[in-house]
Amino acid sequence: MVRPARARIGPEPLPDLVFAASPLSRTLADTDGITCDGTLGYGVFKGRVVQIDYAAHKLRLLDSFPAVTAAAAPLAIHRLPYQKGGPPTLVTVDRLLIGGRAVVAQVDTFFAGSLVLFPAKVAGVVPTAAKDAPPAAFAGAQLPAARLKETVTLGGISLRPGETLYAARKEARAPETEIAAVLGNAFFHQCVVTLDFQGDRLLVTPGRDDR
Repeated sequence: MVRPARARIGPEPLPDLVFAASPLSRTLADTDGITCDGTLGYGVFKGRVVQIDYAAHKLRLLDSFPAVTAAAAPLAIHRLPYQKGGPPTLVTVDRLLIGGRAVVAQVDTFFAGSLVLFPAKVAGVVPTAAKDAPPAAFAGAQLPAARLKETVTLGGISLRPGETLYAARKEARAPETEIAAVLGNAFFHQCVVTLDFQGDRLLVTPGRDDR
C-alpha cells in the first residue's frame, strides 16, 4: 500500500488517499491491450460530484449537482455486490429498460464496450450472434459480440435493434445478485454522465463535442 504525499485531479487535491501498489500497467497491457498507469475507484470520489463528458473527453469535479429539470431527471444509485456476500460497492441503477422491461444494471466505467447482457437473468431476451464484430474482454473472459433484438434505454439514451452488445456466458462470472446487465463507456459515448456519490444519484444528458 502507498500513501502519496500529494495527489490531485487537475487543480483539485485528493487528500488522505491510500493506493494499492501493483504492476497494473503491465497487466492491463498484456490482458486488455490498454495503456494505463492505474485506476481510480469509487472510493476516491466519496462525497463528490463527478462528471464524465464523453463527447468532449473531459472529467470534472463539480461543486454541486446540476439543476434537475423535467427533461433531465436523475436516477437513483443503488450500491450492490457482484457476488453474494461481497461488499455492496457497485454503482447500479434499476431503470435500464430492455424492450420496456426494467432490469438492474451496473455502471462500469472500466468496460470499453456498450453493454454486457446476462441473458439467463432476463427472461425471453436472446441476442442474435454478430460474427462480423470482435469479442470483448470482461471479467476474465472473452465475450462474443451479438446484435440487439430490442431497444435498450436508460433515461433518454438508447441502443437500437441491430446495434452491438456482448452476451455473457457462464465463464464470465455472471452476478449472483440482481444485476442483469453492465453498461460500459461506449453506451455513453455521446453523453455527459454525472455521478453524485453523496446523494447517490446519476444524471445522463446529451453531450456536445466542444474539444
